[in-house]
Amino acid sequence: MKRDPKDAARRMGIRQQISGDEFLKALQGLHVPSRAENMKMLGGTAPELAVTGHRLMALMVEAKLLRTGLQIEGLLAPGPLSDLPQ
Repeated sequence: MKRDPKDAARRMGIRQQISGDEFLKALQGLHVPSRAENMKMLGGTAPELAVTGHRLMALMVEAKLLRTGLQIEGLLAPGPLSDLPQ
């Protein structure tokens, strides 16, 4: 995307069944997290996604969309990212 955004968007748009221009327009306003940001969300002793996930889970249990809570931390898998060379 950084090197040739139009070509990358064209290729990714095919999978989404939209044009490259439509794909680029769909990305406007989105933030694609960096590797470091992903690690902060997924890893460490207090992963950010676990905190957010616990709040969402509580709301879903209260609304009876989930029967019971679960251990969110066990679902987060930073390993594949942390194993990559930086």
